[in-house]
Amino acid sequence: MEQHPLITLLISHLLPLTAQSKKMSGEMTSAAPKLRAIVAGATGATGKPLVELLLRSPDVEQVTTLGRRPVSVPDHLANSPKLKQISPVDFEALDAKDFEGHNAAFCVLGTTRKSAGSAAEFERIDKGFAVNFLNEAKKSGVQHCSLLTSQGASSSSWFLYMRVKGEIEEAVKAMAFQSLDIFRPGMLGRGEAARPVEKFFGVFTSVLKTPLLAAAMLSTAIDAIQSNSTTLRTFGSSECKQIGTKFQQSLEQDQKPDKE
Repeated sequence: MEQHPLITLLISHLLPLTAQSKKMSGEMTSAAPKLRAIVAGATGATGKPLVELLLRSPDVEQVTTLGRRPVSVPDHLANSPKLKQISPVDFEALDAKDFEGHNAAFCVLGTTRKSAGSAAEFERIDKGFAVNFLNEAKKSGVQHCSLLTSQGASSSSWFLYMRVKGEIEEAVKAMAFQSLDIFRPGMLGRGEAARPVEKFFGVFTSVLKTPLLAAAMLSTAIDAIQSNSTTLRTFGSSECKQIGTKFQQSLEQDQKPDKE
């Protein structure tokens, strides 16, 4: 039976609209997932700018900090509904409930042998706290991990600091997060919080400013969550500068007030 020309015409107009409607519906239901981040080391030189960026980013919907004390944030972000601060925390007896519902863990914990008081205490704090934190995150179903260590990190190093950082990396790799980003910066620019050796070498060599490092950590974590990737990536200072600078510029541009 031959189809009436008017019916054919109607179908030819309606089919593209139906396809477009389905496409738009699909786009609406498959919005990019947002980060639900939990952070250890939030009061440190890298942790503080990281928390601020997490609160500012539209790609983040939840920020939980674990620490011995709350992290101070700018006044305009202090009452953000995203932010939940849990303190004081015993990193040797963490509460699994604090990790529920998160998909990204940021470990920016770090100390020095001098601050810890001895080599044994340095290892207990620097390695023990980090491994406990990330092990609990993995058990709670966290998908992505961003880990801050150091340039030269190696479990076979003769130097205590580098050896411990390398042992942390190996322990976290064995946890098998879906995606793991390891950051191995060289000399850091901590501003007023700079250590004496950093101030000295900062005169002769370029340093990676901690806000740039924090921006790189957030940018790569967003990429990992939104792409649902299965990756193990390592970033040095030069990559962090490039990624961090690009992310900061993009965030600033997105948050500029519209000109009338």
